[in-house]
Amino acid sequence: MKTFMIFLEAFLFVFSIGGYAQRVYTRPDGVRIYVEYYWSGAKKSETPFKHGEAEGVRIKWYESGAKKSETPFKNGHAEGVEVEWYESGAKKSETSFKHGKADGVVVFWYESGKKRSEYPCKNGKMEGTAKHWDEKGNLITKLMKDRKEVK
Repeated sequence: MKTFMIFLEAFLFVFSIGGYAQRVYTRPDGVRIYVEYYWSGAKKSETPFKHGEAEGVRIKWYESGAKKSETPFKNGHAEGVEVEWYESGAKKSETSFKHGKADGVVVFWYESGKKRSEYPCKNGKMEGTAKHWDEKGNLITKLMKDRKEVK
């Protein structure tokens, strides 16, 4: 019976109303991998779990197969640098996480590769001055922590 349950778990597909299928399997090292698929069959995301918590790098893809994001997890919380990409492959954003909260400078880029905005965070909250640029690279706005605009 135990062998049957392990076999069933390894190939179990659970269909969701949200427009994707799910699969969970366990690697020989005991890490469980939770995989989501688009209805088209393309992989949507893959998240490793250890002892019931996300542990390792969660990867997400666009339905086209292009990588959408990579987020490192430790003990169930985002920990490290998350990177997001546009479907074209250009970098979209980079966010550092500490204990599941943004911590460091969060940076966004236009699809052209030019910097769009950056803002410093501490413990998940904006800390300091945020800056925003137009697509030509001109600084257009600076915002302080209290949301006041600085010229």
